Amino acid sequence: MPFQGYIDGIGKGYVMGTVRELAYRPALQNLLEDVILGVMASNDPARKECGAPDFILSRHKIDVSYVEAMDLADDMDKTDESENLNATMISSTTRD
Repeated sequence: MPFQGYIDGIGKGYVMGTVRELAYRPALQNLLEDVILGVMASNDPARKECGAPDFILSRHKIDVSYVEAMDLADDMDKTDESENLNATMISSTTRD
């Protein structure tokens, strides 16, 4: 069960109260690859034209999506203020 594995993976760090976004990324990478068949999730990939996404999802070496991860304590209402997130969203919507 991919979702239970994800919850278990982030739960361990969350309970400790000392980990941040980077510690949760392996669990997210596993979830993305388990749920989206045929997709490879590259954690902390090289900078792209859109900026520096936290993950690039690719299929057959073709980028199909960018993912921006956040710390569990981050305020989701402030995501639109993130410069990197906005750059990623603009690039994703202007691709052919």
